[in-house]
Amino acid sequence: MIPVIICGGFGTKLWPVSRQQKPKHFLPLIGDKSLFQLNYEALRTKFKPEEIFVSTNEDQAVLAQKQVPEIPAENYILEPEMRNQGPATGLIAAVLSKKGFADEPFMIVQADDLREPVEKFIEMITVCDSLARKETKYITGGFKPNYPIMGV
Repeated sequence: MIPVIICGGFGTKLWPVSRQQKPKHFLPLIGDKSLFQLNYEALRTKFKPEEIFVSTNEDQAVLAQKQVPEIPAENYILEPEMRNQGPATGLIAAVLSKKGFADEPFMIVQADDLREPVEKFIEMITVCDSLARKETKYITGGFKPNYPIMGV
């Protein structure tokens, strides 16, 4: 399983704190670390830095590299322009295939979510990896809310 942290966007959901040049996933919203850093740290409990990829745009790649310099520059998948998650996922698949990972499942990890407890997140990745290799199908997931969530 290849984890790909996807972090792009226009920085509008937490306006005026979040802006295009400093979107919410790079802000220290929980303690002194950003959600991007917390997601990276969660992934590091299972993966090495060179096994983690980041999908973003050129401007936000600079922010990501400053916050997590351990991820190699060649592991950044840079979108030529923002086109939302569907096209970004296609680009991720194409780039990973070109890099020789055509038969390797990958998981998109949204940078603007907090994953707690980390152990359960890693357990879910392991189960998804096994399932993806067995079934060779697209897998998606989420959580069952207790109340309606508008805008999601």
